Amino acid sequence: MQLTPEQINEFVAKAVLESQIGNAVKDSVARVMKDLQATYNNPFDQVIKHHVSAIIETQLRETYKEQIQAQIRDALAKAVTDDFVQKLVQVAIDRVSRYG
Repeated sequence: MQLTPEQINEFVAKAVLESQIGNAVKDSVARVMKDLQATYNNPFDQVIKHHVSAIIETQLRETYKEQIQAQIRDALAKAVTDDFVQKLVQVAIDRVSRYG
């Protein structure tokens, strides 16, 4: 393969230009990342918190489902007494008669 001096100059000029553009982009990205991390509402924190919440939700649903359901059943059994149901029904009747 034979290269002319013009082709070599063009190749070198293009490589230098791409290198300079690459460095400018790299510097700009680094500057923006630093600025984002320095702000009060760091978007990385928000995304990571969301991701952690999603993982916790999945683990609770898949691993601890039975335990949670049992605890909820126990709590409801204690809270939903005849007196509670009677008051709930009375409130419903009052609202229906008021707006009905």
